[in-house]
Amino acid sequence: MCDSQTLILAELDGGRILLNDCPQRDQRLLLGVEFGNLMHWMDVEDFHLLEFNVRQFDLAGFFAQYPGQSHVMLKTPFPSLWFRFPPEEFLELRALLTGAAAQLAWRSYPQRFPN
Repeated sequence: MCDSQTLILAELDGGRILLNDCPQRDQRLLLGVEFGNLMHWMDVEDFHLLEFNVRQFDLAGFFAQYPGQSHVMLKTPFPSLWFRFPPEEFLELRALLTGAAAQLAWRSYPQRFPN
């Protein structure tokens, strides 16, 4: 049994990213994304995909393509599930995910390059 606690990788007013550094039975680390009223646990690979997609999202291009929209529309891996965020919340989500990705990379750095 693992006696580890959940660590906060990043935290802003709108949410936080958690790391469960006690691997589950399949030996995968889990990250929890809490943002507004959303909460989702995912493995590291899915987290990196989410962070990459949000970081690469062209906010100005989206509003240029959809001038009547006041919210960002984000697609999920589920075909009929989308999330809507006002631009300010989207930018906060981006900052939260990017900060957590940097912390996660920093924590894994010694494991990638052992002495």
